[in-house]
Amino acid sequence: MRRTFVRALALVSFAFLVGCAGQRPDLSAKLGDAAFAEVLPRAGGDSAPTRQVVVVLASDDAPPEESRFVMVAVYEASEVGGPFSRVLGPFPGVVGARGFASPGEKREGDTMSPTGRFTITELFGADPDFRPKLPYKLVTEEDVWSEDPISPMYNQWIRVDPSRTDLDRLKREDDLYRHAAVIDYNRWPVVPGAGSAIFMHKAEPDGAGTLGCVGLSTGDLDAVLLRLDPAMKPTIVMGRPRDLVATGGR
Repeated sequence: MRRTFVRALALVSFAFLVGCAGQRPDLSAKLGDAAFAEVLPRAGGDSAPTRQVVVVLASDDAPPEESRFVMVAVYEASEVGGPFSRVLGPFPGVVGARGFASPGEKREGDTMSPTGRFTITELFGADPDFRPKLPYKLVTEEDVWSEDPISPMYNQWIRVDPSRTDLDRLKREDDLYRHAAVIDYNRWPVVPGAGSAIFMHKAEPDGAGTLGCVGLSTGDLDAVLLRLDPAMKPTIVMGRPRDLVATGGR
């Protein structure tokens, strides 16, 4: 999501409204084991080669002021097409401040997270001592993610002159991107305006939400990122259960 002043101001205004709506709801009854199992690849019947799935679920009937709250768990199978078992979580998390976009309706700047199943193939951050299994790129002041829908480099990792101040950078003064995963949404192929820079990064799980990314507390985030294994072809399934079931998680 582009971090321009106008969009940041809009998000702050929205965050103020939803932040005043009360504490995080208890999602345990609505998002139990059955809800997670329903959206996992089917044992023996799914063509996806993954053996590792991060599941990010919001409640089907959450009111707008609670739509950003999710539960996150990691599942693994011992073989492709085999049954999945939970190995991490569920953890509390947040997504876009306005919750999940309906399948295929994610747009740049809407402060919503995309719905569907996406691969996770790379991580980035500012910690030289972090040792995950997935490829991890140590970012510099030149690293940015293009969020301009009219740019030929839209939704791509690019390098620019460090003196430029008009772009959102992957190396920040805060620790939002100290450790982060790239969620491969709208990448191959890229659809202009369909949304960009969808990451899994640090965020307060009881907070106001993100600009479209998946947010976890520092400890839970690190546990997930360190668990991801390229040999298991990790994917992320994210959305409301009813949407994911209706679309087969795609």
